[in-house]
Amino acid sequence: MLKVLIDCGGHTAIFDLPHNQLEVSDYLLSAGFWNPYADLVLNEADTPDGVQVKLIAETSIDNYLQSLFTEEAKLSTVNTVCDLFYRLPTEQQIDLTHSMADGHINDEKD
Repeated sequence: MLKVLIDCGGHTAIFDLPHNQLEVSDYLLSAGFWNPYADLVLNEADTPDGVQVKLIAETSIDNYLQSLFTEEAKLSTVNTVCDLFYRLPTEQQIDLTHSMADGHINDEKD
């Protein structure tokens, strides 16, 4: 399962994707981050707002899924795509993964 690492001012947490947005919002508030959850974007470097958001793949399927997202992708979009993907039967997940590997699916819009 794809995971997201969020580091907010030295307070690090890892959440499964998909996750409950309220749970992540509560974590952000407890870490002193007041911007809305919807504003979070993927990034691996320090940002002016002090929040680092990074995807962590655990399986080869997760690697392909992770490759769909640009660094500017919103965490809420990633969460929605993962929710839809992981609800699919395993056979359809594998078919989609093959399509990603073959280059037929290139980003979250496909």
